[in-house]
Amino acid sequence: MTTKTVSPTVPSPKYTIGASAPSTVTVEPPIGAASAVTTDRVRINQNAGTVKLLDGKWTVRCSLEASNTYASPNLVLANGNGDPTLKAYGAYGSGGIGALQLGRVELGSGPAPGEFVVTGPSHTEFKVANGQVNIVGSSFIGWTTAGGRSFLIDAATGKATFFNSAGHESVVVDGTAGDIILGGGDCAEEFLTHDGQVEPGMVVVSKGERLVAACDRDADPAVVGVVSGANGLAPGVVLHRRAREDGAGASLPIAMCGTVYCKADTQYGPILPGDLLVTSSNRGHARKAPSRPRRGTILGKSLGSLSAGSGYVLVLVGTL
Repeated sequence: MTTKTVSPTVPSPKYTIGASAPSTVTVEPPIGAASAVTTDRVRINQNAGTVKLLDGKWTVRCSLEASNTYASPNLVLANGNGDPTLKAYGAYGSGGIGALQLGRVELGSGPAPGEFVVTGPSHTEFKVANGQVNIVGSSFIGWTTAGGRSFLIDAATGKATFFNSAGHESVVVDGTAGDIILGGGDCAEEFLTHDGQVEPGMVVVSKGERLVAACDRDADPAVVGVVSGANGLAPGVVLHRRAREDGAGASLPIAMCGTVYCKADTQYGPILPGDLLVTSSNRGHARKAPSRPRRGTILGKSLGSLSAGSGYVLVLVGTL
């Protein structure tokens, strides 16, 4: 019996220039034995101005295109699934953001990639991680989070604006006028409490060094102030905010000056604008002060009215 060894046939490199389509250049190196499927791995299209590089599974992994439109990137790098992981746009383009684009780079993969975007001076945009950071406009600098805008700096007006989680202005720094505009209504200072039922708008009294609790005595000279934050009126400034040890108590912003909504009752008569207020025996409430209040018992002056029962009154706080 005679044994004959047959060596596999490997295709020769193939370079085709204008054989079937004059505008197409195909470069195909050997990719395996004769039984393997032979497909071009480098594709150059002269008319379209494109160069594409394919991997072993014939997935386009790198694409170069001489395009001048904003919608078409000049360089694309892709992962093994063919999803773009980097897109780079060239000298200029149109549509989308502006008429002139002097460079744009997008990073990420999938249908909603994370982006790193830089465009030209006609419209400056800097975007990172799916829009988490955003700088827009030649005179604007901004930061956008997933929940909305966080801050905006306008070089034209000299203003820096900070926004709360609801998208409303909370702090405005006006460099031209030299003003700082705060969205809150009072100047508060943080105190601790072991009283788990203290809530915004309640009147509190001192129970020790930096420790407070809701009032429950009439005209208590130990009054400290009102817990800030009732009726959506947040403090404008909070002093002495600091980290605390676990178990030390809950931190409360206590309004020391400015305006704050305060819980009040009318057990000693209706409250009118201009009335002085003292602590009430009704827990956490204020009431109308007597005609001759004791020194040190006044917690503030009413700016609103309460005709009957209990409710919130806008108060200009300040202990006397």
